[in-house]
Amino acid sequence: MAHISPTVYLVWALLAVMVLVLCLVVPLTHISSSSGPFLYSISGALIDSSPYAGAFKRVMTYSYLLSIPFIIVFAAGFAIIKYNYGYTVIPEYGVQPTPYQEWSRSAQNAIFPCTSPSLSVGALKCEWSGVFLPSIKLTQVPPPRVTHLEGTRVDAPSLDELIDNEWIELCFWLFLVNSSSAQQDWFKSLYFKTWAVGSCIAVLVMPLITMFTRENVLKCEAYTFLTGGLASLSMTIWFIPVLWTFPSFIANLKGKDVETATLVRLTKYHELNCIRVVFRFLFTVPLVILGVDGIRPHQHINGKMLPTDLLGILAAIGCIVSSGITLVIFFPRSIEGEMTHKEQQRTHRRQRAEQSLARWNRTHTLTDAAQSYISITQQSKTELDLSLTGSCVLPAYEVVPPIKGMMLEDDIDIKAASISMGYMGGSFSLQPNRRTTAGEVALGAVLTNSEVEFAKARSKRDRTVSRLVHQWRSPIDIARPVVSRWQESV
Repeated sequence: MAHISPTVYLVWALLAVMVLVLCLVVPLTHISSSSGPFLYSISGALIDSSPYAGAFKRVMTYSYLLSIPFIIVFAAGFAIIKYNYGYTVIPEYGVQPTPYQEWSRSAQNAIFPCTSPSLSVGALKCEWSGVFLPSIKLTQVPPPRVTHLEGTRVDAPSLDELIDNEWIELCFWLFLVNSSSAQQDWFKSLYFKTWAVGSCIAVLVMPLITMFTRENVLKCEAYTFLTGGLASLSMTIWFIPVLWTFPSFIANLKGKDVETATLVRLTKYHELNCIRVVFRFLFTVPLVILGVDGIRPHQHINGKMLPTDLLGILAAIGCIVSSGITLVIFFPRSIEGEMTHKEQQRTHRRQRAEQSLARWNRTHTLTDAAQSYISITQQSKTELDLSLTGSCVLPAYEVVPPIKGMMLEDDIDIKAASISMGYMGGSFSLQPNRRTTAGEVALGAVLTNSEVEFAKARSKRDRTVSRLVHQWRSPIDIARPVVSRWQESV
């Protein structure tokens, strides 16, 4: 099949490093605390053990974050080996990358360590395609296939890894767009069952293709390559009707009093997904071209270095860019939440400093006043005792500092607050601060009776809009919601 050059592996490695930087470094530069909203969406998915956390979200998060270092190990390892051995002249093929039969024993032994991370990833969600069938001309074993970083090499991408993320998104949005009642449950719908059955089929197809075509190693890689490319391409094409109907879906939600924040999130997702679909085509079309050419008797593309490397690099760009957009979609940032989080931290630090300074000033002021009062009282008593005769002796008494009789500023504030609350009567309701399922802090407020009644009316409004629309944050964050006590009371 394709004679992959060292340059293609180098491009894959560099682009994978860029995704790793996007995944790890970018959040740290925007958030000073690890409990910020963006990192909370990632770390919360990893460590949250509540019954509402969603096992699917945790599995997708683990596999996504673990796959990136494995891709770097695979691509960088083979790039180093191929650059060390360079190119050689092969009769009837011309100048080609040196086949692995010409490598030294140590380099051949490095093939398995470079692909061994697949063993770890396989425990999450991956599959080996042709792992025991190294190609004579490609000289390597297929790499790990996990979540949405599909096709991390241009030969033999795994089918289940190619379609699983896009498959779940496709089924979810078909369910959401066609939902006619707010009471419909995603986990009990036909779309969810279709996704589950399709995922099981995808897990079984690739090993069967590898088993049935293992007699001819080159054909095995060609059919695996073609099957994975067609599967991913079909999912990308099926997304086009969803994207086409999405603007009308959003316009329909506007007429049903859906919150503006939800409409903004859906619009942002639609725009990002349109861009991602373009790069998905840039990724899958080269795969299909190389796969179709690989199964033909006369290989017009794979036998030439220029089209092979060009298609391989285009596939790398499409795969990595679409994967970066997937990272943004799966773990969305909330700029408003981050600013609120930082402002709350600054306010908390300022309040602690002011309280500490107030306690220090109050303690020293009251202590000085008490000591001054005691000294004056004792001096007056002494002078009185000296001026009187022994027949007139005043009874002993205990000097009580005036602290107990003084009203502090805090007491004044508390009484003023209680008085103001007394004037409020039953015309106001307090809404406490609460943390949403996305990790953002919703600030509390004082609501009038009219606002409370409006909230009750909103809870009884149009039931044709699915609750998943109002609660949508990410395609992988689709667990059953947690209803707070305040929401139940409203």
